[in-house]
Amino acid sequence: MNLTPEFCEGEHTYADAAGNVYPSTTELIGRYWPIDRSRYGDGSAAQRGTEIHSLTQVIDTGLFHPGQFENGHEYSGYIRAWEKAKTDIGFGVWEWIEQRFISDELGYAGTVDRLSRRGDVYVVIDIKSGRAEPWHELQLGAYATAAMLAGYPVSAIYDVYIAKNGKYKAARGNESRAISAWKSLMAWHTYRRSVQR
Repeated sequence: MNLTPEFCEGEHTYADAAGNVYPSTTELIGRYWPIDRSRYGDGSAAQRGTEIHSLTQVIDTGLFHPGQFENGHEYSGYIRAWEKAKTDIGFGVWEWIEQRFISDELGYAGTVDRLSRRGDVYVVIDIKSGRAEPWHELQLGAYATAAMLAGYPVSAIYDVYIAKNGKYKAARGNESRAISAWKSLMAWHTYRRSVQR
């Protein structure tokens, strides 16, 4: 497991030290699960998501206080929603915050938003600033698989949908089903590549 991949922001690619590029979690999901990209508009939603992730990262790493993004800031509602979710759910201590990885064992890469620990319970969390999609649980399965390959015994997975109005919705996924589905997808992906050579 490589937890220090080279990441190219512009192309959104992950590479190892030898320059081998690995497909990302979302790239792989898009290949095998038809996603209607037209629903996402001109890319502004993706840009908003990236900016909100950056803000939650600097808050959760302690570089900024959430109060610095109070009313008047463009994303203050999203920040309030995330802070409320953390308090209500009580995720615990952050083991990972925006952790990039390459799984050379399974052949994919990605970024885990959060991995939390509370006692012996490890939880993978994905922060979403858009609407729920059916493939989000599969994405969590990919991230949980990565955390487990890195030695963390994940026992729960959550999508946390934060909104501009300061509200949130936490959706706990079925970790066993999601991990199994992701490993099956990766087995299919590996097989398909092997027979196409």
